[in-house]
Amino acid sequence: MSDKVSDTLTDDRPDTSPTTDSPPAPDSGDTLRIPKTLIRKLFWVVVAIAIVAAIVWIIVDARSQLSSARNENTAAAQVTADEQRAEKVAADYAKSASDLDFTKSADWPAKLSVNTTDVLTQRFRQVATDMQQIFVPIKWQSHGSVIDSHVVNQSKGVYTVYTTVNLIQTSSQFTDGRSTITVYKIDVDRNQDWKISNVGVPPGVSDMFAKPDGGR
Repeated sequence: MSDKVSDTLTDDRPDTSPTTDSPPAPDSGDTLRIPKTLIRKLFWVVVAIAIVAAIVWIIVDARSQLSSARNENTAAAQVTADEQRAEKVAADYAKSASDLDFTKSADWPAKLSVNTTDVLTQRFRQVATDMQQIFVPIKWQSHGSVIDSHVVNQSKGVYTVYTTVNLIQTSSQFTDGRSTITVYKIDVDRNQDWKISNVGVPPGVSDMFAKPDGGR
């Protein structure tokens, strides 16, 4: 009887031995499959986007370079225009200051100080008085022709211009006339409405007919 009881107890115990069964394999019907045609379409979409992006970048970069070039050209044109204006102002002054007639010496102060700053105007009026005392007695007459006028320097809106004039003069000493080349060093100030702030001669140039240095 004891054997039967033992068998019964043994049979009623739960089976605790480890299982070796593997988990069920997934149903092959659940795997996500992308059609090859869709993959090709996606590839060409990506390529097209990349091409469009590259074209847009090229256009934007080209426009930027064009704008920069236009700005540089505008700035260069402005510099050229300013230089040409300074050269003309200097040439006009040199012409006026060179055309002197002893019979119209009363006009000399105005001719020597045309378009000059207030400080220079006062100085040249005194210069004109001194010239009258020297040139009227010898019956001075002169006429100038501008040969060249060009900017040699620009600093803070002040243009230094060298203006070359062919000066033909007659007097009681040179009744047949005399021709000399006179070079003026003229400062034209853009900041003062393009007025002349200084007149003299370039360094190393000596000419008895050049006007003495003015001052700002």
